[in-house]
Amino acid sequence: MRKSILLLATAIMVTVACAAGSACVIPSRVMVSDGGESHYTSVPDGSESFYESEDPFESEDLPESDDGAIETELFKFTPVNGGSGYSVSKCSDYDEETYPKNLTIPSEFNNKPIKSIGKEAFAECGKLVSVEIPEGVTSIGERAFAECGSLVNVEIPEGVTSIGYCAFYHCYLLATAKIPSSVKEIGESAFVKCKRITSIKIPDGVSVIRAYTFSGCVGLTNVIIPSSVTTIEREAFDGCIGLTSVVIPNGVREIRLMAFNGCENLTKVSIPDSVVILEQDVFYKCNDSLYVKDGGIIYVDKWVVGVENREIGSVTIKDGTKGIANSAFYSCKSLTSVTMPVGLTSIGVHSFYSCHNLASVAMFDVKYIGDGAFEDCTGLTSVVLPNGLISIGEWAFGYCESLTNIIIPNEVTNIGDNAFSNCRSLASVTFDGTVEQWNRVQKGYYWMSGANATTVQCSDGNAPL
Repeated sequence: MRKSILLLATAIMVTVACAAGSACVIPSRVMVSDGGESHYTSVPDGSESFYESEDPFESEDLPESDDGAIETELFKFTPVNGGSGYSVSKCSDYDEETYPKNLTIPSEFNNKPIKSIGKEAFAECGKLVSVEIPEGVTSIGERAFAECGSLVNVEIPEGVTSIGYCAFYHCYLLATAKIPSSVKEIGESAFVKCKRITSIKIPDGVSVIRAYTFSGCVGLTNVIIPSSVTTIEREAFDGCIGLTSVVIPNGVREIRLMAFNGCENLTKVSIPDSVVILEQDVFYKCNDSLYVKDGGIIYVDKWVVGVENREIGSVTIKDGTKGIANSAFYSCKSLTSVTMPVGLTSIGVHSFYSCHNLASVAMFDVKYIGDGAFEDCTGLTSVVLPNGLISIGEWAFGYCESLTNIIIPNEVTNIGDNAFSNCRSLASVTFDGTVEQWNRVQKGYYWMSGANATTVQCSDGNAPL
């Protein structure tokens, strides 16, 4: 009642001022007091009624949008999970001069918990300096704080399980971003160009470091990668010039394109034996001391990553090498023979693509031959596939037009699409196992298309192609 009287009085004062002929400016906000706390409320320009709740986080008289969302002075609350809680957002189109620089998000609204920070919830809130996220929140949405150029500190509580795509994208001043142990998923580009972050500990339970996640974090000097990670995607640490060393834990199987590109001060990397795919240019434009050059071949740790000169001839890869990165010998047209050491287990995608003069390859412990690894090696006449080989990738020997025979070990479980397509001289295919075992091998489309062979010779008879 007292609130209504005060509102009426305010309205009368405005009316009188206008009637007196003075300039009539209706304020965008007025102070409402009910004898307790005072709150601001909007003054409408039509016939809508005034409103404000006794508690700024109670919604009894606040209007709802079509999706059931309710707005207060600082926040917008949108029902989630069937109305059992809310996702929070706001700041968009709000006067930055009056919006608080240090924002504490409430833990509940209307007696229901805040469960998530919404998509683009506080994106481009240029004056935000710090944000405290309450316990009970389980996810931070896509671009939730993207391009908050003044944001320095964010407190992320335990219980958050996912940080969305571009969540802190271009938060240039963000200096502290402790990721709680409960997080299992960090979205692509989540911390791009957070230039002041110096240390990151990725929680145990995260399995993939997504593309561009920490790209451009120039101040990052320390990163701890847990053993739960299996894949480091493309350009995940691109341009992290503060990194000097990285330990990649056992359990990582794939390191994708340019993952550590431009890490100019990176001088030491430990690549575990669990890695089976090292894509091209993973360590491109890193410190020169990271690369070891031997016999015209360039190594990083225990992997071949390239050659000094594409005119290289016969090569023997040094002992202790575990793998050949994607495209390492790509189009080395003068290469005639390759000898791989015992213990080398992985040959990457397009590793020897279009090496036209390559005539023979000796491999001993290789388990994985990548897609197109020897594709278009038109001079290749002899290949001995080793016992223990598990997978032959798509187009692995496609267009090897001089290849006449092949023996496939019985441990092979997968032969990719077009693996031996257009090997026009290939007349003899032998499988070192029974017909029953051969029939269990997963074979891709047209795996032997265009070859002269019509059957596979097995230990107990022939099987049709």
